[in-house]
Amino acid sequence: MTTSTDTIVHRLFAALGTSPDAFTAFFAEDGEIVAVRAGAHPDHPLYGTHRGAAAIRALLPAFGRLFEAQDFAIETVTETAERAWASGRFTYLVKPTGRIFASDWALRLDLEGGRIRTYHFYEDSEALAAALAA
Repeated sequence: MTTSTDTIVHRLFAALGTSPDAFTAFFAEDGEIVAVRAGAHPDHPLYGTHRGAAAIRALLPAFGRLFEAQDFAIETVTETAERAWASGRFTYLVKPTGRIFASDWALRLDLEGGRIRTYHFYEDSEALAAALAA
């Protein structure tokens, strides 16, 4: 387990708070984000596969329109040259409903040449569905 906060995971989430370009710069040219499950999910546009810088950049404002972060914690990180695993917890306010979405989370990064090839984020999708329900 990595105890340092100077990991690609920590730097990536720090960049998320600065700008979409700073966040996207961590990814390989054809890098992708897989949010919860692969594929396209018209019922939940944040979920699914988002490939390439333009798709990743477009995902970030959508995230901001839906959520307001209340708490986000990185609890564990394990990192090698080819892969990083991380886990933690978060609490978000779901803006359209005013409800809270809290979840444990896990992240797998597949790395190539120091850049992210695949970012696969796992969360409690059932808790999100309940927070989004009208």
